[in-house]
Amino acid sequence: MARFTTTIASRLDADAALAYMAAFEHSKDWDPSVEEAHRVGAGPLAVGTRFDLKARFGGRLLPLVYEITRLDAAQVELVAQQKVFTGTDVVTVSADGAGSRVVYDARIDLHGAARLLDPIIGLLFKRACAKAVLGLQRELNR
Repeated sequence: MARFTTTIASRLDADAALAYMAAFEHSKDWDPSVEEAHRVGAGPLAVGTRFDLKARFGGRLLPLVYEITRLDAAQVELVAQQKVFTGTDVVTVSADGAGSRVVYDARIDLHGAARLLDPIIGLLFKRACAKAVLGLQRELNR
């Protein structure tokens, strides 16, 4: 399993930070590996809301469908299922003075024989996430 966790201090209050992060179409604004991100359908964000992404990973452009699997006042979980892996992103937000603290926990679980690639995928994943953190810091502090 490849995993990356970071904590970001944000100028946004907790509700605004969680709303921004749950609207995963914003990922194209802060993650340089995401080339396209669109919300599927309309209506309020809720469990079951889906997002179509195209992300560059390991030199390939991967189509991903993320779905909100948990959403409450402090946390959103988004999951992308693929044949060879499952990507899970959990964002937990708490108040911190006038702003908030955003904990981003992302992981990739490889399936079957693909698990043999875990050390390589882990390195690539951590590099991609480190670049995304810079974008998150920028966007959560506008």
